Amino acid sequence: MRVVHFLRSLAARRLSYLLLLVALLGSGVGSFAARVEAQAAARNSAIVTGWVHDAKTGQGLGGAIVHVGSTILTTDDQGNLPRTSLPLSGSTMTTDIEVVATQYPTWRYSGLNLAAGQTVELHIELSDQQPVQPQPKPVAPRPVSIFDGPPEFIDVGRTFGTDCVFPPTNVQRVDRMPFIDYVRNVLPNEWVDTWPEASLDAGAVAVTQYAWSEAFVKQKWRTQGYSFDVVDSTCDQVYKDRDTSKDYTRTDAAVARMWGTILTRGSSLITTYYRAKDSQCGSKDCMGQWGTYNLANKGYSGLQILFYYYGGASGNLSAYATAPKHRGLILQRSADITVWPGRSQTLSVKMRNTGTATWQKNATQLVVVDPQAADPTPIDSPLVNESWLNPQQPATLLQTKAVIGMDGTWSFIVTAPEGLAPGRYQIAVQPRAEDGSWIDTNTRIVWNVTVTAPLEPAVWIPGARSAP
Repeated sequence: MRVVHFLRSLAARRLSYLLLLVALLGSGVGSFAARVEAQAAARNSAIVTGWVHDAKTGQGLGGAIVHVGSTILTTDDQGNLPRTSLPLSGSTMTTDIEVVATQYPTWRYSGLNLAAGQTVELHIELSDQQPVQPQPKPVAPRPVSIFDGPPEFIDVGRTFGTDCVFPPTNVQRVDRMPFIDYVRNVLPNEWVDTWPEASLDAGAVAVTQYAWSEAFVKQKWRTQGYSFDVVDSTCDQVYKDRDTSKDYTRTDAAVARMWGTILTRGSSLITTYYRAKDSQCGSKDCMGQWGTYNLANKGYSGLQILFYYYGGASGNLSAYATAPKHRGLILQRSADITVWPGRSQTLSVKMRNTGTATWQKNATQLVVVDPQAADPTPIDSPLVNESWLNPQQPATLLQTKAVIGMDGTWSFIVTAPEGLAPGRYQIAVQPRAEDGSWIDTNTRIVWNVTVTAPLEPAVWIPGARSAP
């Protein structure tokens, strides 16, 4: 009996231990699952904060009800919104805002863009007047096709900060700049310049194509009535003016290597979203920046990294090189001139290389062309100076070379020959590369030259009085 009782007691204790173990494991599994779920939610969420103020007094409005999509927030006594994590359906999401406050008309906004891991500050000012819907400003001309090559210029709303503020009331001014300059000044602020070349190459394409898609295809801000294409903060991409103490050689080289490369699905330009880590991406069109570092260290090329992230399971991603081989943006052109017969003046032009071929000294020249012809047609200029290479070639590149994204300058002297009839003349030039191809420019390089009649020599007689 004792043996049986002992065995039954032991069996009962084992069953109790087993039940306790199962309970403990169940609790642990539930806790672990909850942590995983919480981490996943954090990865696919954006942070919203900010305030609601009276537009006239600037005073905070307490108790205002703010609907951000399906999330409802309430301002505190000072009008501040609680810092809130909003779940997203993917790595990005577009939602609407509605604000209800006593004695104020309902404030509404459609089309707020949210991204995983991003913090958006809402700065909302309410007026007791019924809001007037602003009319969108005229949209600047855009490339007809994405296959025409990268845009030439971009208008950047400058906040001189990194935090996303919405609406972008912190924009202080709008800077127009060559699109390639924008890309060159974003990449070192979004990628680590000491990372492998392949990582920087992938980043250069992602930075370029994000702005290209958002600003020139979707026209994100223009369609909302703003006068800029992108802002310089995390609302888009972080752009900063160059620091003269920093070395941008590696990131500039990456932009040059990948300039004009685009990724398409079908015939559409995809939006190349990217986040710090893969875990923050919930979309197939999203790339982890640290992931590019890891893949580059495994031997992936820049294009292989891009296809790894943006290719998707269908594998229908295509890459194209769309930047023309020879292309230049006119940055500076000297003013039109007036000259007497027998006298000389100097003309100059400065261009940014936005093609894919380097300009070389002596090999990249200016050629005088017919200003009336639709296509560049070389002619002998009547304003030739003895310093010219020949009557059709006034100048060659002053610098040793101008690589992609860098500037080239040409300067030359024109002379109005003795006996040239007074009147208005034009001199047009076109840059030509070493292979004989014309370098396309965004505007024609033409100067108006006014030739005046020769002045009669003045005779001075001692003691004579000048005429009144």
